[in-house]
This record gives sequence, structure tokens and C-alpha cells, in this order.
Amino acid sequence: MNTAFITVLLMSATGSLLVLCLALLRPLTTKTLTATWHYRMYILVVLFLLVPVGIVGGNLFSTIPSTTNQGLPNVPVILNDLITVQQTDRLPPQTGQALPQTDPAALTPAAPVTTAFILKTVLSFLPLIWLVGVFVFIILYGIQFVRFRRKIMRTSLPIDDTGTLLALKNSMTEMGIKGKLRPLSNNIIKTPMLAGLFKTFLILPEVEMSERELKVILKHELTHFKRRDLWVKSLTLVANAIHWFNPAAYRLRKNIDTFCELSCDEQVVLDMNMEERQFYGETILNVLCRVINQHSGMYATLAESKKGIERRLTHMMNVKNTSKPIVIISFIIAATLCFTGFAMASVMNVTGEDTDVMQESTANPQDEKSSLGESNTPDDTYVGGNYIWPLTGYNVISAEYGTRMHPVEKAMVFHDGIDIPAPGGTPILAANTGKVVEKGKNETDGYYVILDHSNGQKTFYAHLSEYAASLANDDTVQQGDIIGYVGATGDATGNHLHFSLTIDGEHIDPMRVFTQEN
Repeated sequence: MNTAFITVLLMSATGSLLVLCLALLRPLTTKTLTATWHYRMYILVVLFLLVPVGIVGGNLFSTIPSTTNQGLPNVPVILNDLITVQQTDRLPPQTGQALPQTDPAALTPAAPVTTAFILKTVLSFLPLIWLVGVFVFIILYGIQFVRFRRKIMRTSLPIDDTGTLLALKNSMTEMGIKGKLRPLSNNIIKTPMLAGLFKTFLILPEVEMSERELKVILKHELTHFKRRDLWVKSLTLVANAIHWFNPAAYRLRKNIDTFCELSCDEQVVLDMNMEERQFYGETILNVLCRVINQHSGMYATLAESKKGIERRLTHMMNVKNTSKPIVIISFIIAATLCFTGFAMASVMNVTGEDTDVMQESTANPQDEKSSLGESNTPDDTYVGGNYIWPLTGYNVISAEYGTRMHPVEKAMVFHDGIDIPAPGGTPILAANTGKVVEKGKNETDGYYVILDHSNGQKTFYAHLSEYAASLANDDTVQQGDIIGYVGATGDATGNHLHFSLTIDGEHIDPMRVFTQEN
């Protein structure tokens, strides 16, 4: 569940940035660009809230040299580290720093109950709270929708008036609409409306309308139908449910509703003269006034507020054909917003690609202790220490040594090393001087390298994208030499380094050769 929650947080951040950008540009864009442009831009934001574009974009941005990414915060890993409860709180050493000698027998697990552990325990409930919120949102809006639909359908009757049916048929033909609409009349609604995604109903209020009034009302509703606006509003509601914790999602839904109507009016009156536009506006007002006088306080779904009606009337009277310079400006702003959202989502994803960043990893101190006790414990010839961190600038551990849930096999397995996430292509350093005893590739580890450091000590580096140039078996490498580059080969869900250590053929926790200054 951490995977979905962290992905949603990153998508929510991207969507919030785009909503903020549109809000800052709105004083300028509302005077120069069309309501249709605004509507499409807000639809674009909805897509950023629904589609994890960073997963796709991360593959493109992963080609960026690692030196350009080292200053970027590893956002997904940081979030996962906050919401994942670990049994011990350990930090890796400073990169490239040789460490003092350490006696492994003197090392004991850190106390499991710390302030950080308590904080992580509390934060670990955030994914569950988010999921509960999604279900509550869906249930509440689902109940409202079902009640409203039942009431509407219970009080609606099929339209059998020949004039109305003929006007609907002619309007659909003129607009090139081939879909099916089922016309109904209702005595409780204030305005005409469309209802239903797969089986769409056109519901008209039971008020007297002239042939000309009916024609403009049908043109408005059929424009909604042709543009699939019901689908847009449904997807917006889904995005709001997923991002229920984000105020920007509610603001986005309100803006979608507003510009949906404004852009529809815009398209309807675009080819009308001033007299026809005035009649169109008067028709909206007349229908609302007639129904409100008969059924005060009933349901309303179309600009029922006085301010909303005034805004629509003012806008439709000022609609005009867009000039070429304005079209070019609109494309430039749209492309900039699209690239901004895509780049933000992609960069946040690429800085956090790794195998286990989205998985809950738990290192069991008892299992760890047992594993060490059953192994051939090294004698006094093992001096420990003198190891440097194998990845420069990437100090987060996404999966520790010990029992954990395997991210690919989805089963509890013993993890014989540590996983360090980093962008693809990040140089991997030899943790200590040693001899290349094996380099190869298999289905599980992908490309790997094994170094022998004498005294029975060996280090293992897995999931490499490629080896260092000219690296060969039996080569001697010095501490800090580049032996390969981070990748995601083998059983891996993202770019990372798997690093493990063996003493006389038995795995031990690699962190036991690293120390942390108090």
C-alpha cells in the first residue's frame, strides 16, 4: 500500500503545482485566452492527478548524468523512509570516508524504541488513513448520486411530444451527433441536464418553451454531449476521491465545472450575431425564472447562482474569434505547463528509482542475531572497518539486512545485504581494496561483481547496468575505484545497488563494517 500512497503524494504535488500556476496566470489568461483553453488546461491537470506520468518520464530522465541529480532530494525514498517502520534506526556513514576498525562482536542492535521509531510508527498509518478517506469519499458521493438519480428517474417521464422529438433529431443531425439520447421531462429540476455515462438521458424541465428557445437549449446540451463533458466531470470526481486530502483537488473540480459551462456557451454562440447571443442569454434566464417560480429550493445543477448567471451572460456577449498571435501564445503556455508537470513528476520519480522504495522492509534483530550466531564467526584475524560507502551522494537504505517482503516474488525472504537506491548510471565504488574473483550475470542478480578482500572477506555488488571499462576477472582494484554503474538488471523494480558482505562464506550485516559518529 506504500507504493500507491507515495505515488499519489507525488502526483498530488505535481497537480497542485499546475493548479497554482494556472491560478497565478488567470488574471492574464482570462482576458486574452478562451474559456475552452482554460477548460482543456484543467483537464490536463486532472490527467496528471490520475496518471503517474513520472513512471514513464523517469525512463527518459534516467539518462541525465548522475552528477546532475545528486543535489536533488530523493523524494520517494524520503517518503517511504518516513512511513515505513524499521526495527532499528541506522544511518549510513559519510560517503568516501574510511572508517575506524570495528569489532563486530561488540556491535549490538540499537534500541528499538526511539523517538524516530515512535514517529515512524505514527506516520506508518498514513497510507491506511488515505485509503479509508478514499472509501469514505466514494461512499458519501455514491449515496448522494444514487439518491439523486432515483429521485430524478422516479419523477421523470418520457417525452412523446412530436415537436420536441423532431427538434432534437434535427439538432443532432446538424451537429453531426450519431449517439443515442433518451429525452425525458421532469418537474423538479431547474435547468436542462444530461445524466448517465453509458446510457445518457436528456432531461428537460416541464416548462413551456417556444421553438426557438428549445432549439438553443438543445444546442447547449448537445454540445456537452458531443464533447463528452460527463466523462470529464466523472474523471474529475475520481481524481478528487483519490486526492481527497488536497485542497487543490477541490478547487480543480470547481474550476472544471465553471469553465465547462463557459466553454460550452462559447462554442454555442461563436457563430451567432449579437441579437442571437442576447436571445440565448435571455432564454437561460427565462427558463431559470419560470422553474424557480414554480419549484423554489429544488435541485439545480447549472449556474444557479446570480453571480454565475451574470458571469456567463457577460462572457457569451464578448466571445470573438481568436487571432493567430493569441493562438500561438495559448499553445506556448499550454506546452510550458505540460512540460512543467511532466518534468516535475519525472524528476521526482527518477531521483527515487529503486527496488524496494515502495515496499515495507523490516529487519528482524532476532533473526539477524541468530544468523550471526550460526555462522562461522570470524576470529581475531578479521579486523573489520576500513570500508567506504560504495555510492557517492546516495546515503539512503531502502531495504536492510534481514527478513523482509520480496518486492518481486511477494513472499517473506531473507535479505542477505542492503539496497541503496540511486539513478541509473551512478558510479559504484569498490568498498575496499580487493581482487575481482567473479563478474557475470544471472536471472536474479543481473550483472554482478564479487571482490575478495583477503582474510575470508568478500563484497558482492548486484543489479549493475554495466561494468567499468576493462574490468576483468583477477584484476586488483583499489579502494574507491569504479567497478560498475547502478542499474536495474535481474529481479529489480528500479535502479539500485544491492551490496552484501560475507566472512568465510557466511553473510553478515554489511552495516557492521560501517560506523556512525555519535
